[in-house]
Amino acid sequence: MRKKTKNLSEIEMVLFKICINKGEVIVRDVYEEMLKTEPKNYMTIKTEMDRIVDKGYLRRRKLGPIFIYTPTISKSDFSLNSIEFLAEKVLDNDLSPMLTYFVKHKSKITDEELKQLKKLTENIEED
Repeated sequence: MRKKTKNLSEIEMVLFKICINKGEVIVRDVYEEMLKTEPKNYMTIKTEMDRIVDKGYLRRRKLGPIFIYTPTISKSDFSLNSIEFLAEKVLDNDLSPMLTYFVKHKSKITDEELKQLKKLTENIEED
């Protein structure tokens, strides 16, 4: 996987999440999904999706009169890129605020996720 160098804006992040959850999409698919929560102009959605293409997160191909957009990275890679950005750029590599958040909101964490977190912390302590 090629690491993306340009970060997504908030609206681009919302649109990309729709794309990554649906797989191949056309602008109309994303527009209709956005209408459910945050109405936006169709052309605004198209422009933002083209920006996401320019940043390398989506691939666009023409099929007749329409463009089909496909994510260039997996959902898990996108999540990892987002967490890396948060850790490096926002938290200055201080992960304690993130860990504090997880502890305070543990009711939102599944038992399986909690087991994985415990295992990770044990591995860190052993190193």
